[in-house]
Amino acid sequence: MNILFVSYWGINEGLTVATVDPHLEVLSGFKHVNKIILTTIEREDKPVRKLNILKVRHISIYSGTSFIDKYRDYTSVPNKLLQLCEEHAVDTIICRGAPAGALGYLVWKKTNIPFYVESFEPHAEYMRESGVWKRWDLRYLLSRYWEEKQKQHAKGLMPVAKNYRKKLISEGVPEDKIMVLPCTVDVDKFKFDQEKRKEVREKLIIKDQTIVGIYVGKYGGMYMDQEAFNLYRQAFDYWHEFYLIILSPEEHHLHIEARVREFKLPSEKVYVQQADHFEIPAYLSSADFAFATYNPGKSKAYLSPIKIGEYWASGLPVVLTKGVGDDAEIITKEHIGVLISNEHLGISCIELEALSNILNNPLLRKQIPVHAKKYRSRKIIGEVYSYFLEVSILFYVILLN
Repeated sequence: MNILFVSYWGINEGLTVATVDPHLEVLSGFKHVNKIILTTIEREDKPVRKLNILKVRHISIYSGTSFIDKYRDYTSVPNKLLQLCEEHAVDTIICRGAPAGALGYLVWKKTNIPFYVESFEPHAEYMRESGVWKRWDLRYLLSRYWEEKQKQHAKGLMPVAKNYRKKLISEGVPEDKIMVLPCTVDVDKFKFDQEKRKEVREKLIIKDQTIVGIYVGKYGGMYMDQEAFNLYRQAFDYWHEFYLIILSPEEHHLHIEARVREFKLPSEKVYVQQADHFEIPAYLSSADFAFATYNPGKSKAYLSPIKIGEYWASGLPVVLTKGVGDDAEIITKEHIGVLISNEHLGISCIELEALSNILNNPLLRKQIPVHAKKYRSRKIIGEVYSYFLEVSILFYVILLN
């Protein structure tokens, strides 16, 4: 089996490191997989990191960031993918996310090569609910159209939440072509480290008794902006000793600094940094709880944020927007965090008290990672791929005989 793996993200992006690399490692371990051609869409002409994964060859496809460039992604990029399919005798295509799935569908139309879409979500609705796209926006209309085509023609769909699997079945997608594959994490990599906790706290001059909250990610779009800083303000008001760590891309830092001033947060107790993915575990170990602040919306029930799995693996309870993915239900069921009400998008004194009670549990950091193993283990990747790809291999064997 020769696989073309299509990622719509660049090779250097954190999401690629966290969610694509592990899948390539699992795929390369299958005996019947001969080679994997990884294609990534690069928006900047700059050095890319080197992959060192058996059987995997990385090929960059360069594009820009303008509206015209994004449109060309679905005109010129499919032609480049067609060339790769021919050059490498590709017989299976795996796409990461619905935008990449659209490319897989366009290639399938001309080649009939079976394609699978993992992390399949209602991307168009995410963008519309978040205010990034309008209903009449060409990007929204095309994305919805291509998502429907993926539902019809993909050989297999791998949504990240059970909630979306139920929705797909209700829409008429056959059950046997849907397997849930949440965003998994390397539990050992993110496990709590007392020494790292001490190192980071000493570096940032944080007292042992200080409660530390952490947020990893961006602001705006799918993610809360002003509402998130309002939550931080409430946390500073509730705890006399509170410190906030924000790990966000560099381009967000000026915006974050402006919000800190706007909400009158004590700047000496707010640490803002851009961190590579391998640096994040140490910061998580230094924290006591984490924020996962998504803008509310019906489609958010179909998410599986990678950051929540990483937070859990480090033993952190999570402050999460109500209704996000399967995780909101898990947090309530397992008592490992608090949910922000969609009505006021704030955190009440009752919720803060509940969070404080959770933090007072001395066994907390040992108990929460158990849920990371249960709901976000890497072994799920192999189980789902085995379901789809071994069926495909059996089909080819029957066909050849």
